[in-house]
Amino acid sequence: MQDSEATKQSISQPGANSEPLGHPLARSLHSRESEKVTNKLSKQSRRFLEQLHLPPDVSEYEYSGLPHLQEVTGQAYNRFITNRTQSPFVIFTNLPVDEFEQNEDNFFGRVDYNPNLQLLILTMVSFPYEVAAGVFGRLVDDRAKENDVRRILLPRGSTRTDTPDRWKQADKSWIPRDLPPGRTTQWPSIAVEVGYSETREKLKSDMKFWLNTNNEVRMALSIDIKRPSGTIFITAWKRGAPIPPRMSSNPEPQATQEIKIERGKAGQKPHITGNSNLTIPFENIMLRRPGQGEVDFVISREDLLEVAEGVWFAMDNK
Repeated sequence: MQDSEATKQSISQPGANSEPLGHPLARSLHSRESEKVTNKLSKQSRRFLEQLHLPPDVSEYEYSGLPHLQEVTGQAYNRFITNRTQSPFVIFTNLPVDEFEQNEDNFFGRVDYNPNLQLLILTMVSFPYEVAAGVFGRLVDDRAKENDVRRILLPRGSTRTDTPDRWKQADKSWIPRDLPPGRTTQWPSIAVEVGYSETREKLKSDMKFWLNTNNEVRMALSIDIKRPSGTIFITAWKRGAPIPPRMSSNPEPQATQEIKIERGKAGQKPHITGNSNLTIPFENIMLRRPGQGEVDFVISREDLLEVAEGVWFAMDNK
């Protein structure tokens, strides 16, 4: 299907308070009502997008109603599924807050929205993406059942988390029902992000969002699926320490555990390297010290191979 409702436009001269998008973000704009279409991004919008480390082939569209958003997202999804090098992201500019809140349930994919800039990044989900999130979530639930805390560990799923300048969904998240004094349900205790055909830097920027929360999110996990090889990196992250002399309040996240799973070739077994197991400390997910008989949530290499095998099946049967 051709992009009948959008045309790629060249960059014109920027104004005093804006910059052209250009490379590394390829711009694509709705062609109707051309007087309302701008091919410039504000400096604030460009800075925000650069901080997310989006790949170079992301298309951007001027928001002009839900039907148009759904159409171009569907077209982008088809390109993503058929083209192994296509990124899973689509950007929409000038999306008012009231329109976002009214139509969010009808968007395709996970949302990442800046209400101040009225800027939406949609991440398109796919069969391999959903399998990775779903199987990993099941493994965490199994460990909760073994600890006899399944009834009090609530699956927060992809519930949106709102801050003053960013509204974002994880792929999986949890929070205990018994919260420490003063703690709210705004943030999960653990958040998981899946990347399918994403860069490590993009996933790392997502980890930074979850971890720079005054220790509300105790641990963030990324499942990084490389395309087309099927190599998977499963990484645990913690909040980084501020580095002098800047002592930033938003330090870079630090990887604490990582397991790499490579698909076997010509009938060979998968190759697994890195940590022996993936450990989610009990206190990190339950927000309290373990009681008698309660232990850390240990997800073994064999468990993680279950994730990988499901992902590979999905990649072969998309």
